[in-house]
Amino acid sequence: MTRTGEAAAHWRTLVAHQRPEWPGPAELGDVTEHLAASPPLVTPQECDTLTARLARAAEGKAFLLQGGDCAERFDDLSAPAIHGKLRLLERMAVVLSHASAVPVVTVGRIAGQYAKPRSRPTETVDGHTLPVYRGDAVNGIGFSEAERRPDPARLLRMYDASRHTLDVMRARAGTDPRQLHKENQDFVSRSPAGERHGELAGRIGQALSREDARGEDPSRTPEFFASHEGLLLDYEAALTRHHPRTGRRHAGSGHLLWIGDRTRQLDGAHVAYFATIDNPIAVKLGPTATPEQALALIDRLDPDRRPGRLTFIVRMGAHRVRYLLPQLVEKVTASGAPVVWVCDPMHGNTFEAPSGHKTRRFEDILAEVAGFFEVHQALGTHVGGLHVELTGEDVTECVGGGAQLGLDDLHRRYESACDPRLNGDQALELAVLVAEMFDPGAAGVAAPDAAVNAERPGAHGTAVLPPRSAREPNNIFEEAPMDQDSSPLELDDAFVQDPYAVYAKLAPEGSVHRVRMPPGVPVCGGLPVWLIIGYEAVRSALADPRLSTDLNRMDGLFAQNEPDNNRRAGFSPAIASHMLNSDPPDHTRMRKLVSKAFTSRAVEALRPEIERITGELIDTLTDDGTVDLLDDFAFPLPIRVICLLLGVPVEEQENFKSWSKALVSGDSPEAAAAATTEVVAYLGQLIERKRREPTDDILTALVAAHDDDHQLTETELVSTAYLLFVAGFETTLNALGNGTLHLMRNLDQWEALREDRSLLPGAVEEFLRLESPLKHASFRCATESLTIGDVEIPAGDFVLLAIASANRDPQRFDDPHALDVRRPTDGGHLAFGHGIHHCLGAPLARVEVRVAFGALLDAFPAMRLAADPEELRWRTSTIIRGLHSLPVRLNRR
Repeated sequence: MTRTGEAAAHWRTLVAHQRPEWPGPAELGDVTEHLAASPPLVTPQECDTLTARLARAAEGKAFLLQGGDCAERFDDLSAPAIHGKLRLLERMAVVLSHASAVPVVTVGRIAGQYAKPRSRPTETVDGHTLPVYRGDAVNGIGFSEAERRPDPARLLRMYDASRHTLDVMRARAGTDPRQLHKENQDFVSRSPAGERHGELAGRIGQALSREDARGEDPSRTPEFFASHEGLLLDYEAALTRHHPRTGRRHAGSGHLLWIGDRTRQLDGAHVAYFATIDNPIAVKLGPTATPEQALALIDRLDPDRRPGRLTFIVRMGAHRVRYLLPQLVEKVTASGAPVVWVCDPMHGNTFEAPSGHKTRRFEDILAEVAGFFEVHQALGTHVGGLHVELTGEDVTECVGGGAQLGLDDLHRRYESACDPRLNGDQALELAVLVAEMFDPGAAGVAAPDAAVNAERPGAHGTAVLPPRSAREPNNIFEEAPMDQDSSPLELDDAFVQDPYAVYAKLAPEGSVHRVRMPPGVPVCGGLPVWLIIGYEAVRSALADPRLSTDLNRMDGLFAQNEPDNNRRAGFSPAIASHMLNSDPPDHTRMRKLVSKAFTSRAVEALRPEIERITGELIDTLTDDGTVDLLDDFAFPLPIRVICLLLGVPVEEQENFKSWSKALVSGDSPEAAAAATTEVVAYLGQLIERKRREPTDDILTALVAAHDDDHQLTETELVSTAYLLFVAGFETTLNALGNGTLHLMRNLDQWEALREDRSLLPGAVEEFLRLESPLKHASFRCATESLTIGDVEIPAGDFVLLAIASANRDPQRFDDPHALDVRRPTDGGHLAFGHGIHHCLGAPLARVEVRVAFGALLDAFPAMRLAADPEELRWRTSTIIRGLHSLPVRLNRR
């Protein structure tokens, strides 16, 4: 691939996008001649060393940490400032290295990052228009004609500044990782988001102790490399050196150079120039990148498929990465190209605050990293690294994080010349949270849920877990002692099939019981929880603000009790950052955005459509044999209705049935995970279409709430859409199936409904009470110690509220295990919950179930079960109470 002479200069005949409008060729020529006569800033040997390190990253045997300023400044060259950036990268590397169990290759956005591509060539202030600021290497940041004039002499200043920075980096002494660990401990002691990472900290401490025991020298010469965007080709070419003995060419401006997303045109000058150098190089891939473009870039830039040569830095955005990245990775992997896959979670998540500041939400940054890890785990490929814009200074440029910086804080210390950076604390918090994404047994492979700990940007009032009791660590870098609690009652698979027997056995002993869930149950299988039974206790607990459903607490509790990442997959932020997993004020904010669509009046307006859809489904059923009522009727009905509400085109609704079946079956976690990925991908694409072509539906309204009013983050937007989809069919599906089963087992009740349809509304409430679609409420954890009955529940413990027990409490309901369609409806069942999390879609579910049963009674009055009811199996779930299948004979008479 090495080129010399005319081939190496071919780039000069092509369009160099983002090239400054220099005042004249003579002035620029003088500068480039001076640079060509100057010593290169880096050596070929250093570049080759980095290539070898990156080759390991491509194999999953190393991890690239690349970070630094968005744009370096000439007036920020003091040794302390440079040391501060390097120190921050070192501290992050300590955490990531021990978590991933592989070496971290540390590369700074440093010693050359003085130019920036811009989306517009000019900017206007108070009616005056000037060229846009393109970085200190091109023009000044001051808003005047003199400052904004592109000045080639600045390229010489760029060279001198870069040389000075590299000199400081090379002269820097070795760093004791124990000292870095201590600094991280100090950070954790003052960080509210740091109280829950004891396992990770324990591994770091143990590793350092083993090194002590082996007598290893703690002082290490740091291996730092310098990188920058190779935007200014006149500067890069002037510092490129040809080595006659080897025939190779190296860019002497930095160890690693990258091509930006705006300059990666296959027929452009940047790709042509980069093809001539032997440095390790990278290309930024944004949301418009296609697999075909990626493969063509590989052919142009790495035709020899040299490991470590080419890195793809992906910058999709938190809401796009899960559905855009898989096709890129699949096609590139199939080609055999050994690229390094790196996540840039910064540039796809930038937005303008009401104050006019460009900013990014910490939660979105973290969510994109999580999505990046999820994709690679699903495909069996390697996460190669992380690329972030950061500074060691205490700036206020990105919102969120443990300190919960808000939009109103941006003005306090916003210093970036271009794009917003993470401050030191946010960067360290990101490192700790990303560290949890690694599977300790498989370096470079991510657990799909490890980013759910990030505080969401709107959650200024959301507290983290309070200080733990004496049996728990106060610091994430301390070992957690063994749990001294008494042994919980072990539940088995029989509990899944018949929880009522367990409730009845426990009831005489009180309303609060310590149990361990069956090992096969998704999410919390094998974990100890406090099980609350009985109507009064459950109803009170549902409304108790000390019992939190907050996503951050949930993930922290899972990690604390059981570090099996697969167990927590249901809490991935892409599908779980919604109102059901939020406390006020986030819960209030998100619920308000969708509540209007589910009022009784709005649902009644939908009744004609629900009746039409029900009629069409009834017409497809035949009465000449056995059908699965769930598969052929109870599934498609609510799915078509929720698709209508979300604005899913009719021709695209078929996939929703297969996705929903995979999600609810409980038989295959792999199939459920694949379906989740596909649903999230589809919803992401649908959201983009709603942005371009708004329609009259809930999803368009949610997009407007994000884009126009900043009331939702991108992750919350996708999660809310996912929640509406799943919740939109789960309750109705199970209410129809469970109600039909009990009617078929009690044919006198079926006949009563046939004869008197006025009983139907009350009968639906009875179905919901007798076999609640949700046997337990969503998980909660205690934010402080509280007493229920005479049992004290410690802060931070799991609590599971048995709705099914409450709805069959003999203290509340007469003959509670019997179906009685004439039962008074003033008993107040809890099937839809109670308190702030009362089911928002309850009015819709009620109408769907009433319409559906009315249609079944009309069309198939002699319908009967086609299987022994004792042989029907319930789904394996902690929360859901629903059947796998329901075979019936549709006898019309």
